[in-house]
Amino acid sequence: HGIGLVGPTGSGKTCALEVLSEALSETDMKHVILRMNPKAITAPQMFGNLDPTTGDWTDGVFAFLWRKAAKSKNNKTFILLDGPVDAIWIENLNTVLDDNKLLTLANGDRIPMTPEMKAIFEPENLMNASPATVSRMAIIFFSLSILGWEPLTISWLQLRREKEAPFLKELIDKYMEPLLQCVTIECKPVMYSTDGIYVTGCFRILEELTQPFVDTKQFLSDVHMERFFIYSLCWSFGALLEL
Repeated sequence: HGIGLVGPTGSGKTCALEVLSEALSETDMKHVILRMNPKAITAPQMFGNLDPTTGDWTDGVFAFLWRKAAKSKNNKTFILLDGPVDAIWIENLNTVLDDNKLLTLANGDRIPMTPEMKAIFEPENLMNASPATVSRMAIIFFSLSILGWEPLTISWLQLRREKEAPFLKELIDKYMEPLLQCVTIECKPVMYSTDGIYVTGCFRILEELTQPFVDTKQFLSDVHMERFFIYSLCWSFGALLEL
């Protein structure tokens, strides 16, 4: 009932879970993913806060999603905690992950996990998780080398106009691999990034540059398209490099 999808950004964790959810929805009852980022909020905002003056209890984001999933009868729910694991909040979920399957809140509420619920964690690593927490979860590791960056180009080219896709494929084959090797091996970025992030950034910049021509149903010449592509490569691949 507690699952950890561990791996770097772009390794396919989110897509794998979404495909699984849709496949189970087709073959079984409907599956719903309730997603939140626990690192973006404080512990009281996540679990709940007791007003010291009035004594009123306000559910946090996770407590609200947990109650919603526990009350749901017509579908199965994946509560997805998408973000870095932090010892501050992960230790509060030990009773959820062990055989008790109970979410215990500060106001005394004890909300049991139903058989239709799953708690799923989607961090990059488990560096801040204690052995007690890790031992309570099923861990699925997604290696970045398995997927690579090539599938991103295939899916992106399928979204481009049919007339320009072949030339864009040539540009990708010509520039992407050598530049990725140069940036990751020979250069020193100011912070870590993955190949998928570099490639996706290039595609998004290129989309913005070419969008006015798509709206007016114009097609760029090969020379102009290559210039736009090189400009996109410079600002995406070089974004983390110092001048």
